[in-house]
Amino acid sequence: MVRVNSVHPGYIVTPMSAPSMAQYKDYFLSQIALPNLGQAEEVANAILFLASYEASHITGIELPVDGGVTAK
Repeated sequence: MVRVNSVHPGYIVTPMSAPSMAQYKDYFLSQIALPNLGQAEEVANAILFLASYEASHITGIELPVDGGVTAK
């Protein structure tokens, strides 16, 4: 059996994105429902969950890890 899930990160602070995140922080925060920018660890935790036994009955989902951008 093949399970296929995908993770869709939003505005995530990384070493590569940090300069633009600092410059446009207010804009990015205005676009998300939660009051903080995402961290790489949060995306990694979502991926680890989907790869774990606890998610063994989950398939065919698109999981946004975007602080509520798509829910807004």
